[in-house]
Amino acid sequence: MASEPIGADDLAVVADQGETATLLRGRGGGSVAASVAVRVGTTSAEATPSGGAVVESAADWLVEMPAGESAIEPGDVLRDAKGERWTVLTVRFVAALSRYRCTTSNLRVAFGLDDRVDVLRPQWQDSGSGPEIVGWDYVATAQPVRLQPLAATLDETASPPTAVEQFTAIFAELLPIQPGDRLATDDGARYVVQRFEHAERIDALPTATVTRETA
Repeated sequence: MASEPIGADDLAVVADQGETATLLRGRGGGSVAASVAVRVGTTSAEATPSGGAVVESAADWLVEMPAGESAIEPGDVLRDAKGERWTVLTVRFVAALSRYRCTTSNLRVAFGLDDRVDVLRPQWQDSGSGPEIVGWDYVATAQPVRLQPLAATLDETASPPTAVEQFTAIFAELLPIQPGDRLATDDGARYVVQRFEHAERIDALPTATVTRETA
């Protein structure tokens, strides 16, 4: 990794004793306690239209690793003393300080008490008259999710014409969801997954576009 010269903002925090933080290596690479971790500053803003429920906080860190440890890389996570997880988006090495300067992101979702879903996958079987659903497999249960209204359209092919409600489902963590799965809520509603996004991104929460099933 190429080193960077020391900057004025680096000097401003060089004497700071920092805080306790653990680096979690990406792709299951284990964890190691940072020798020094100094949080330079934090800003917060709504990450996606959600009525303020989905908040992204950004923070810069100066991190010194124990001798012999490999370099910090994008996708690694800094876990602070409160258990908050800060995903490393960019990193550069400040040679004069022997520290890494990391730009990080912390994405949080404020779930309501009733924002829980079971993820169901249909079992299909062709009984001679075409494929039909004969049962359900549970992919995940009681998962926190934020269901944010997206759009309402009119299906004029239905008899009578029926309103179709679309939502964005925002998840706190990656789940093995695929199009065609259902999200089932405690009130009996079901939502068909049309599209699943951000599964491999480190700077965004996983989201699904879903349509509410009608009776």
